[in-house]
Amino acid sequence: VLASTILVIVSPLIHHAESNAAMPLWGFLLGLLLVTTYAGYFGAGAGLPFFAMCVIGTPMTMHQAVAIKTPMILLANGSASVMFIIQGQVDWPIAITLAIGAFIGGYLGPVIQRVIPERIMRILVVLGGLILTVWLLLR
Repeated sequence: VLASTILVIVSPLIHHAESNAAMPLWGFLLGLLLVTTYAGYFGAGAGLPFFAMCVIGTPMTMHQAVAIKTPMILLANGSASVMFIIQGQVDWPIAITLAIGAFIGGYLGPVIQRVIPERIMRILVVLGGLILTVWLLLR
């Protein structure tokens, strides 16, 4: 989560240096493989690494990255969920509660972020990433 937060901080410098060019496809896919593995295994703060990969690895704007990270998280968590269900390791009341919250956040997040200027969104993402990093370290 901290590494992703740092990538979001430096992404304007990277995009400026490369004239907004995306990273090579193999690098982006390798990064996505690592992020989806993290998301499926840990899950905590997985949106931030997906967001960082989209901002660093593509010419997407921050608004586009927010919109695309939601279905990416759905796919990563959905495939991991199948494995947990098969293994019988699901606490259904908690899983259903989390699914409802994720659905609401996944639906409302992109709607809300469209009205937030990109500079403010970057600040909010970085602050959220730093807070989440500290929280995860303390846990």
